[in-house]
Amino acid sequence: MDLTLILIIIGITIFLWLGWNARVSWHQFKFWLSKRRGTKGEELAVDLLIKNGYKILSSQIPFNGTLKVDGGQLEFKTRVDFLVEKGGEQFLAEVKTGASASISNIQTRRQLLEYAHLSHSKKILLVDATGKKIRTIEFS
Repeated sequence: MDLTLILIIIGITIFLWLGWNARVSWHQFKFWLSKRRGTKGEELAVDLLIKNGYKILSSQIPFNGTLKVDGGQLEFKTRVDFLVEKGGEQFLAEVKTGASASISNIQTRRQLLEYAHLSHSKKILLVDATGKKIRTIEFS
């Protein structure tokens, strides 16, 4: 083989390897940012809930669920951000930031519906940490 061709192949291989590593690093950075924004959002939500008269009873409340799939069972776990109380009534509270804090966001709506179903509750609080709003969502 010609030396030039070998150098070109080595150069392309190095270029692809660097590109792949840059892609992986970018995804790790985006995940870190998302996690950081979520943690900050939860901190803001605690202050917002307390300021609005809610008492934080617990955080990261686990729920187990089961689905039947083709006759078999699929078990899954999920976690709600907070269990709060106000006026003698308890609520599950889910914290969101940015666009996902909107009830018109289909993923948020489905997540809240799942929580309502698993907890047998018709009301869930949606806490918009960035917009500083607490919304009561009721499912019929």
